[in-house]
Amino acid sequence: MAMDMIAGRAAPPDLGGGPPPGVGPTGGPDVGGGGGPPPPDLAAILGMGGPGGPQGGPPPTDVTSIVQQMLDLSQDYLQNETDQEDLLAMQKIGTELQQLLAKDQQDADKMMQGTATPRGMRKAMAGAPGP
Repeated sequence: MAMDMIAGRAAPPDLGGGPPPGVGPTGGPDVGGGGGPPPPDLAAILGMGGPGGPQGGPPPTDVTSIVQQMLDLSQDYLQNETDQEDLLAMQKIGTELQQLLAKDQQDADKMMQGTATPRGMRKAMAGAPGP
């Protein structure tokens, strides 16, 4: 009994038995395995519901909002990643996302001036209801 207490496998008789919190019955980490639902973030990744965006709201449906959200997430990734090769790859992706946003802004500016661009017209027609 004393050796079990030292190893963390048993509690003194007056405190109850069982492993300490976070330790599974075999002495390893407790990985759950219960019948409860997955955490909300994991559920969202797996497409099982949960929060849609980083703030927990519904996922955006506007393509510009989606690209902006992707750009924000790429910035978060850049702040947390340490591998230089991965950082360069994500910087390239972030640059391409910024180019998409710039094209959308240029098209919107031209449309406001009364000049239709082919790309802007395709996007406008894609969002229009069909016959």
